[in-house]
Amino acid sequence: MLGNRSLGLKLKISYSSWKFLFQTIFAEHISNECKRSFYKNWHKSKKAFTKYCKKWQDVDGKKQLERDFSSKKKYFQVIHVIALTQMLLLPLCQKKAHLMEIQVNGGTVAEKLDWACERLEQQVPVNQLLSQDEMTEVIGVTKGKDYKGVTSHWHTRKLPHKIQ
Repeated sequence: MLGNRSLGLKLKISYSSWKFLFQTIFAEHISNECKRSFYKNWHKSKKAFTKYCKKWQDVDGKKQLERDFSSKKKYFQVIHVIALTQMLLLPLCQKKAHLMEIQVNGGTVAEKLDWACERLEQQVPVNQLLSQDEMTEVIGVTKGKDYKGVTSHWHTRKLPHKIQ
């Protein structure tokens, strides 16, 4: 992975062990690489996040965001950062970015939120997030065996040619 760009903040507050309240704050500029991951067919779809970026540009919207951030410092307990890969920098044909959710640890909630807000829309190298030989939890990774038939993919048994 070449590098990550911070896309947004995912804030969590837990009332009990079973109920969670989530709120996501996205950055002002979201690249098309990221927007592609929200659609099955990018070319035929209406594009998302067209109205969301206006909140960052308007004076009233900025005041609302500041109020949101200050209230989040009081009530929220867990802060996650949503990061994405920069696929245009890689020599691949894929245009859809990979999204990753990273939990911010260390310090108070206000320090975590300030750290995450500083890195919105900025490039964050992997060695800043993870140390050498650190264990991480990976969810949803495929083996990457491309397109295969039923027999090799699901390990079904091949039947004889002339069976009745």
